[in-house]
Amino acid sequence: MSTEPSPFLRRPFSAWVFALVLWLPGVAAGEESLVWLALSDRGGIYGEAAAVLAGEMARDARRTELQTLPWQEFQPSPARLPELIVTLGAGAFRGMVERTRKEPALAGVPILAALLPQASYEAVAPKPPFATSAVFLDQPVERYLDLIRLAMPERRKIGILFGSDSSTLKPALVKAAGIRGMQLVMASVEEESKDIYPALRSVLAEADVLLALPDRQIFNAGTLQFILIASYNQKIPVVAFSEAYVKAGAALVLHTSPAQAALQAASALRSFLLNRTLPPPRRSTTFSVAFNNPVARSLGLIPGEPDQLAATLRRKEDAR
Repeated sequence: MSTEPSPFLRRPFSAWVFALVLWLPGVAAGEESLVWLALSDRGGIYGEAAAVLAGEMARDARRTELQTLPWQEFQPSPARLPELIVTLGAGAFRGMVERTRKEPALAGVPILAALLPQASYEAVAPKPPFATSAVFLDQPVERYLDLIRLAMPERRKIGILFGSDSSTLKPALVKAAGIRGMQLVMASVEEESKDIYPALRSVLAEADVLLALPDRQIFNAGTLQFILIASYNQKIPVVAFSEAYVKAGAALVLHTSPAQAALQAASALRSFLLNRTLPPPRRSTTFSVAFNNPVARSLGLIPGEPDQLAATLRRKEDAR
């Protein structure tokens, strides 16, 4: 996932994140709750999300000290340990889980993960008594299908490639497609297989739209351009899950931005500070729509305005 931050957010993250922390209302030394905000890397989408989360928490009257660093750089003080660790990105979550296992000072500190897909969380999340939760970047499968029906109503055959990360979504997709009168054209790629071409070819032979689900085995740096070009040559639009895919050539994308993910993480953080219990993991409740105009036009699509499509999806979900 790749999002270009605004000019303001291009400033060094230490300056603006810690400035926001210092301005938290009513903070007095020794009284505030200490929360670590652990980043997978400096700047980029992680810095953008950190700035939004810090700004959102600065609006609260509750006293919270939010310390923000790349995950490797935190040094726990026995005199004052964090009450919660919030991680941004799969790398930070993986790193902090390992640290809580190996460093006695951090044992038992709960972790709230954000800015990562569900599969990355589930691959690392420890079993109880370790306390972890997450707000995922993943969209509900029903939302993808509703977007396709709104943006390209004449296309009813939805092609999907399943790998090890996405195979668990198959029952929900089958049910959602049946309710919406859509036909799924599915193919699975064995976990040990690196050749996705046979499965892709069989799906593209029957589908009239290809839905890309988050799956590292299927969609990665080595396969993305091949899939997009093969689909385009067959006049089949790709609907994907990352804004970066629009720039790469996907026709339509349903995604959660770093800022939206940060706002949802801030809500979960507030819940923890209020109840001292982590909320259960949940998928994204906020989202945006984007599309590649040249690709859409060349495929004969008129999907509408992205903001209008997103607003219509929200209204449909609110009405349920």
